[in-house]
Amino acid sequence: MTPGGGAAAGHGMTYRPDIDGLRAIAVAAVVFYHAALPGMPGGFVGVDIFFVISGFLIGGQIYREGMAGAFSYASFYARRARRILPAFLTLIAIFYVVGLLALTPLELKELGKESLASIFAASNVLFYLGGGYFAPDADRNPLLMTWSLGVEEQFYILFPIILLLLLKQRWLSPLRAIVILSVLSFAGSLVLMEVKPTAAFYLLPTRAWELGIGAVLAIAGIARGQAVDVAGRVGAGLAVACLAVLVLAIAAYQPSIAFPGWYVLLPTLATTALIATPSTVINRRILGHPAMQFVGKISYSWYLWHWPVFYLNRIVGGPEGGLHGLILLAVTFVMAVLSWRFVETPLRRRVLPQSTVLWRYACVVIAVAVPGWLLYSSGGWIGRLPEPAGAMALDARTAQEGVCLARYGSAELRNIETCMSSADGRTMVAVLGDSHADAIAAGIREQAAGFGQKTAVLTKSSCAPLLGYAFSIDGRPEHHRECIAYQARAFDTVARRADIRTVVLAGYWQQLQNVPLTGLRGETTTLEKALHQTVAHLQAKGKKVVLLQDVPSFGSDPYALTIGSHLPVRVVLTKLMAGEVSQYGNAAPDPDSSRAVIAGLATTGVTLWDPHRALCTGATCRFATDRELFYSDGQHLTVSGARAATRGLNLR
Repeated sequence: MTPGGGAAAGHGMTYRPDIDGLRAIAVAAVVFYHAALPGMPGGFVGVDIFFVISGFLIGGQIYREGMAGAFSYASFYARRARRILPAFLTLIAIFYVVGLLALTPLELKELGKESLASIFAASNVLFYLGGGYFAPDADRNPLLMTWSLGVEEQFYILFPIILLLLLKQRWLSPLRAIVILSVLSFAGSLVLMEVKPTAAFYLLPTRAWELGIGAVLAIAGIARGQAVDVAGRVGAGLAVACLAVLVLAIAAYQPSIAFPGWYVLLPTLATTALIATPSTVINRRILGHPAMQFVGKISYSWYLWHWPVFYLNRIVGGPEGGLHGLILLAVTFVMAVLSWRFVETPLRRRVLPQSTVLWRYACVVIAVAVPGWLLYSSGGWIGRLPEPAGAMALDARTAQEGVCLARYGSAELRNIETCMSSADGRTMVAVLGDSHADAIAAGIREQAAGFGQKTAVLTKSSCAPLLGYAFSIDGRPEHHRECIAYQARAFDTVARRADIRTVVLAGYWQQLQNVPLTGLRGETTTLEKALHQTVAHLQAKGKKVVLLQDVPSFGSDPYALTIGSHLPVRVVLTKLMAGEVSQYGNAAPDPDSSRAVIAGLATTGVTLWDPHRALCTGATCRFATDRELFYSDGQHLTVSGARAATRGLNLR
């Protein structure tokens, strides 16, 4: 994001030291929050403070120039490029180098994808879409902080067009029109929070009102010929109250609240009011203090650099974590000062013709985007790895391709020709389940081939093999219906195929212990009852049922630990951040309360197979050997892992 949206005060506006002070509060809140330091659980509202500042500065700039008939798209975007791109593109380029030396192929592929999205102002859309079933958790996204940059850059594209069109018509004043649009945006945010909260959080239409209220304040002042300044006792009291509100939001809001929603009104309105009280003691002496000004000036660089450093600390710091948050704060602050002093400031102040600026930055953008595309399209450049790490990484990538796995948004059986091929007179084994079933299917296929059987794989993401029941996923309102429809098709296909004699049921059973299982009419059940009914249905159709206990799951990432141990620079960074590098290959698995439930169903004539027999010894389980990697993440098997987990499985 662009903290504050422009130069310290905005083009054609008197410098406001207190606005830099507001930037300082905003960036400190965000960085301290991400450092997981106590006292700032609501530090994420710093982004909303930035949005209001951006709307005030950029909205006022565009309106002022538009009213004077002096607005130029070339001039506006040249200023935006000088402000935003130098530090951002420098960060991306350095991150590429670090990534090539220290990131695994999956991590480097993700960096390439997120770099492309952020360079072209679409990272907020990427994070809203989620990036696919095997996408990393949010704190494993290397450029997550760029989502707000995407919101602001999209605002910079649309707002000038909208405002200039409003200036050309006479039936509605631009100020009233922006107020109406902002109210509609906020109303849309409230509605979307109920049905698609991730969209309300990440997308411009439901965030635009935060920039809009800043623009309204700026336009109101310009329209009256004098900037809004609530002075005197009223202004002093308002400034004190609003500063207290910001502190309260940062100190009291919790990540678990429904945000943005109604909660975002407090920090955004408080920020707007503080911008409207420039002559008060709070603004002049506290927000305008030289130290606050300095932090505000480096806020963009600090915001950019803090997240990648925190990200590297998380992924290479070892299972126990890396450097303490206070050390990370100091490191990123120094990096921000260097970025501001030697990258931001010189290039922003360099005087060049607008056309030259735009063409040069366009070329640099393309030059930085190309490596991102290459890293993404190559799958993170597995070829740079030494053996056997390269073969391990390729095995993991093959496993995650999941050609038979129906993804979110689909209720159809996938790749029927490949995954449900004719048995040619031979009997078949059908594998039904979710992504865990899809991952172990490679091993089942080899075991079945040993008995002269072929295999059908009917699997769907987060969709357990339970006939008539499924669970709901936040942010994916259609998943429940899709899963039940998919399983109905899968079980119907199995029932109709006389050549399918054996059905293997596998899934992430532990997940189903902790979520409500419901049918299409809202009826609820337990995992034990749903599985019992499913097994009875298959047996009534004359099918032999093989029930698989789930594979061991790990809190750490076996893929990252194993592949990372073959990257010398990553090993050095781990030693610096964690003090030591563990010998990986075995670990204690996460507790699994579903194992007793699954084992209990073996008494109903079901054949039970437990992958723990092959993978575990005592209290620990193997996730890798010297030459083989068994997991592509903390819970999904690779092809090698599937072979190991099913070795000895009798499918006669």
